[in-house]
Amino acid sequence: MTKIDIFPHILPKPYFDKMLSLSDRSAYMQKRVRAIPVMYDLDIRFRIMEQYQDYAQVLTLNLPPIEVVAGPRESPDLAKLANDSMAELVAKHPKHFPAFVASLPLNNPDATLREAERAVNHLHARGVQIGSNVNGRPLDEPEFRPLFSLMARLGYPIWLHPTRSPDFAGVDWRQRHRYFSVVYRHRSQSGSGSYHSRRRIGHRGFVQQRGGFLQRRRVPVCQ
Repeated sequence: MTKIDIFPHILPKPYFDKMLSLSDRSAYMQKRVRAIPVMYDLDIRFRIMEQYQDYAQVLTLNLPPIEVVAGPRESPDLAKLANDSMAELVAKHPKHFPAFVASLPLNNPDATLREAERAVNHLHARGVQIGSNVNGRPLDEPEFRPLFSLMARLGYPIWLHPTRSPDFAGVDWRQRHRYFSVVYRHRSQSGSGSYHSRRRIGHRGFVQQRGGFLQRRRVPVCQ
């Protein structure tokens, strides 16, 4: 039986090189991923994967989020490069990578919707990945709601990745209500961040307004 990992991360080499050339705003993560060559070196990744019989990966893009790396003018092209690169890896290495999940330029709302639809309909992405906040903004702000509606219409899931910037260790008490439920105010936006993002989305009426998109659905990850 094939074992499929549906949340491993990768930095495709074309994307990785472009990311390093664009900005130092994501330097905190760039330094970290440089020390993890399996993220961008396929030979190393394949050597590790082939130690395990019948093991495959559905590719997702590693941090930092695209909207951290680039501003709203540059992020759409960066997202296209990431998704095109992952789709190419899936086409070249279907045994190792049967599918991928698209990343989006979330600091550009119109481009986000276009890229999500392009990635699913033309590149055959099996869903999209977003962070648990967008440059510090909670996901239940009105600007991000059309993405949830689109994915519900397309019938594909959203991968939610916890994320925070290096200055997110503490949050202004006056602003904590924007990010966390009252019960869990002491938590930071780390591993529990995605849980609290889901709570906020639910409490703000997304389920009722968006046709129940948070319901469990059977979506084939690999065809």
